[in-house]
Amino acid sequence: RRETMPEVTTDMVQIKMSYPGASAEEIEEAIIVKIENNLNGIDGINYISSIAKENMGTIKIILEDKVADKQVLLQEIKDSVNRIPDFPADSESPNVQLVKTRTNAMILVLHGHAPERTMRELALDVKDELIAKGASQVAVGGIRNYEIAIEVKREMLRSYDLTMGTITNVIKQGSLNIASGSIKTNTDEYKIEIKGKKYNAEDYRDLLVKTRPDGTAIRLSQIADVSEVFEEGKCQGRFDGKDAILICALRSSDEDIVKLANTINQYVRTKQPDLPEGIELSVFADFSQDVTKRIDLLITNAWQGLILLFFVLWFFLDLKLAFWVSVGIPISFAVTGGLMGIWGETLNSVTLFGLILVLGIVVDDAIVFSENIHSHQKQKDISLMDASINGTYQMAWPVIAAISTTILAFMPLFFIDGKMGQFISIMPFVVITTLLGSLFEGLFILPAHLGHGGHSDKHSPLKILGKKVRHSIESKIDSFINTYYVPFFHISLEYRYATLALIFFTLMCTKGLISGGHIDFVFFPESDGMFLVTNVEFPEGTSFSITRDAIKKLEKSAAVVNEKYGNYGKNGKVIEGVYSETGNKGGAGHVGKVRLTLVQPEDRELPSKDLLNYWREETDDIHNALKITFSSEGGMSMAVKDMEVLISGENFDTLTAATIDFQNKLKNFDGVFDVESDYKPGKRELNVHLTQQGMIMGITLQSLANQLRQGFFGTEVIKLQRGRENINVEVRFSKEERANLGDLYKTLIRTPSGHEIPFDTVAYVKMKRSMSQIMRRDGKRRIRVTSAVDKAVTTPKKLQKMITKKIVPLMAKNIQMLNFPLKAPMKNKISL
Repeated sequence: RRETMPEVTTDMVQIKMSYPGASAEEIEEAIIVKIENNLNGIDGINYISSIAKENMGTIKIILEDKVADKQVLLQEIKDSVNRIPDFPADSESPNVQLVKTRTNAMILVLHGHAPERTMRELALDVKDELIAKGASQVAVGGIRNYEIAIEVKREMLRSYDLTMGTITNVIKQGSLNIASGSIKTNTDEYKIEIKGKKYNAEDYRDLLVKTRPDGTAIRLSQIADVSEVFEEGKCQGRFDGKDAILICALRSSDEDIVKLANTINQYVRTKQPDLPEGIELSVFADFSQDVTKRIDLLITNAWQGLILLFFVLWFFLDLKLAFWVSVGIPISFAVTGGLMGIWGETLNSVTLFGLILVLGIVVDDAIVFSENIHSHQKQKDISLMDASINGTYQMAWPVIAAISTTILAFMPLFFIDGKMGQFISIMPFVVITTLLGSLFEGLFILPAHLGHGGHSDKHSPLKILGKKVRHSIESKIDSFINTYYVPFFHISLEYRYATLALIFFTLMCTKGLISGGHIDFVFFPESDGMFLVTNVEFPEGTSFSITRDAIKKLEKSAAVVNEKYGNYGKNGKVIEGVYSETGNKGGAGHVGKVRLTLVQPEDRELPSKDLLNYWREETDDIHNALKITFSSEGGMSMAVKDMEVLISGENFDTLTAATIDFQNKLKNFDGVFDVESDYKPGKRELNVHLTQQGMIMGITLQSLANQLRQGFFGTEVIKLQRGRENINVEVRFSKEERANLGDLYKTLIRTPSGHEIPFDTVAYVKMKRSMSQIMRRDGKRRIRVTSAVDKAVTTPKKLQKMITKKIVPLMAKNIQMLNFPLKAPMKNKISL
């Protein structure tokens, strides 16, 4: 089975809880803090990280490595969360699950000029067909769900003396299915069912809302606009300038990524003729290519090495010997392949790297055995089998010792903790099993093959010529050995303590050069990526059109890069495709992303790092953006920032001030760029408070909140399952009556006595800027600061030392309550 990367267990439980309409602060207070407090004292939890956003709270629980049964701990966490009695009434049930990782096999893009509804239905058809073809999971991104929107006009409410609550109850009571029991007769049983659930907008329009004293019926369509629309919010995907939807085929743990990719590629070829004119289905990214290329590299290296080995041994030693030594190498790899199959391991980037690495090592053992056997077989007074046995026995312990030292060098990789340990532990398994297979073949199989046959006295002209050439080369090698190597060897033995001291001195010098920073150390070297990605973010509340204009700037600059540097790539281009996304599914119009697919590294002369810099240089200034990040993805480098600092504390004002100070100091270091934090100001918030007059009239905060929420946020009355669609029935004010601040003040608030009072009589408003998200770590608010490092100027390790020496002491004088755990790729965490 083939996959891109080894499967890694996450050791993480995730709790997600939705609270529609709530701010980040409300989510933190009403959900996050309660769950965190209830989880205290549970054994097996390493740490808890939480994030509160508008409408949603997420808690990530990182488990300790010692946890033997994660399912037992998962159930304990579920029970603890379910015991919390006072979650908000409008919040949804918490979703608690052990996180499972899935990897992309292929990303398709459906693009063209067509209405949103048409594109959406086609994308979902593609999803269903891919699942039918064998893909276990397919995700469609950038589409909005349908909803049945019932938008009530305020004037109609007043005319018919209705409230939003009344309309909500009418809809709930008029659209339902209920099992009402059964009737059992002597011969049969009859189930009683009420089948009144309505699935289309047309069915809701005729709902009876009220009957007047004169018998006149008031239908829902008379007081509200009822229509089936897309949920509010905007998300626009574009591919090469056309409307687009991404379709991601994910690979499960038991699927072969290459077979799955081949199936999907075949599907794309056959699907294209069936699509409407002007709409195309293209492959945006094929992640199986990484595995395929590494397998091809392994095969290429193997046959080239075998050919070279065969001819060298044939030339210097013997044809039969060359043949059997060459055959022995595939046997060693066959042993590894068999053991990998038994243990359920896969061919992935790490195992293939291990096989490529060990390819050059296994050759040495067979050569050592065969050369010594050959020298014994030159003796005429001994049989070939005896010569093979004697030659093998003579070299057995030296070869075993050599292989053992190599095995010991790889053994520590088995004991690396955490995700990195899971990720890399398969590599020593591959190397060690291949070495043991090579040793077995050299000790038992190779001697048996070389021990058969007989001494041949026939000498062809070709053999005579080869013997002369071989003798000429051997004489030169012997001369070098006797003149230089043997005297040096004797001196080393005579002054053995001085020799050991020199070796130790060299080792210490090497360690000193690395520790002193004279030789830079980078845990993961930069590798060529397959994608360039730019994320842009504006302050919350920024209009969709402003974000879209910024995305178009990035698309334009990418086109300029492709035009300028296209001659460095295959077919006159270095960029294969450009996919952009403005907004997101959650309706946030202030964020956007542009992703470039690059030509394969072997088909272009420029590395992804250079193309990323050119793209950055060609992009015009994007004014008022909170954050713009350029990054490269798809290489073998780990997807982590070069530097990460967590700043945590109780007082949030002090925390934000410390973060800004830290970022400003960090930007002054040479070679440091893309300094950013995950703290973002949120939308402008209208804080509504009751006036004294409102209180006197009997209006409570709960009543005020309910009436405003019903009108401006809306009420989700019913959830419908219609075929493959999940459709919500939403009741709210019409869009025109909740489009500006004045609409709030036009709202009439109903008192307990039934009178309607102007909003500004019973309430007043204070405006402030809210927080878009609140991040927490182990019960405290925290802010993460990250940066990238130019490896040509400095390294993460050097940056870590500079932060420790130059920034932290200055900040610690003024800020005693904060801690700065620093995480760089070469270290897990250190406390400063």
